[in-house]
Amino acid sequence: MMPEPVLPPELDASPVRPVRPFPWHCPRCGRKEVNRTVVSYQCQRLYQGQPIIVSISDLAVPKCGNCGELVFDYLAEQQIDRAFQEQTSASRSAK
Repeated sequence: MMPEPVLPPELDASPVRPVRPFPWHCPRCGRKEVNRTVVSYQCQRLYQGQPIIVSISDLAVPKCGNCGELVFDYLAEQQIDRAFQEQTSASRSAK
């Protein structure tokens, strides 16, 4: 079993922590092989009515070791939201 990734201090101190310990059952394949891992991730969000790509080089997210399914939890969503805010604030500052 792999140890859980080290999280940035602002996320590690978050009151939203997993209620149940890993591993979890995968919603896709059903195997009990979901553990938190760190991946490079991109997603699309709308900003001022236009789609933008949000890139995160080190997203800590639960992932199935069998099928690769990402299981987004509150912690992963917080990281994505923070990256979105950082990227959009940088674009506002550049104008």
